[in-house]
Parts: sequence; C-alpha cells; structure tokens
Amino acid sequence: MNITYFLKKQYNYVKAVELTRIISFSSCTGAFLFYYFTGIVNWGIAIPVSMGSIVGSFLGLKIIPYIKIKWVHLILPIIFFLLIVQIVTDLIK
Repeated sequence: MNITYFLKKQYNYVKAVELTRIISFSSCTGAFLFYYFTGIVNWGIAIPVSMGSIVGSFLGLKIIPYIKIKWVHLILPIIFFLLIVQIVTDLIK
C-alpha cells in the first residue's frame, strides 16, 4: 500500500501520508526483526539509511501543507516509474 491508495479512497493528503507512514513503519520493523534475528543486518548501511529515512519523513511532513495535491498526483507516478526503471536496470546488470 502506498499514498496513492489512500488518495484514491478520498482521504485528505495529510491523512494519507500519516497512514502510509504507519504501514511503512510496520513493514520496516518486521523486516528489521527478521534480518536482526537471522544475523544479517549490515549496520554500516542500516544506520545511515534509518537516519535518512527519519529526517526525510520529518521534513516531508513539514512541507506537506505547502504542496498542492495536483502536483502530488503528477509527480508520484513519475517517481514510481523512475524507481521501477532503476530496479529493472539493476536486475539487468
């Protein structure tokens, strides 16, 4: 689930972001526990990525009131497409 799901369900943008954060946090916590208990956490990557995620999430919530929903509907599919392209190119290499 991502933010577009909640936006299509007619949630306002701030509520959609909050719900998406809850789902992401739950998913990440479950993944962390799995990797931690199997002993394959790379702390050199985990700490910086976690810090970046926390800072990015905080900043994102602060700028939400200044972003028009029209821009969100335009930019999110572009970002998703670029992420898919990145994954596909990484798989091809």
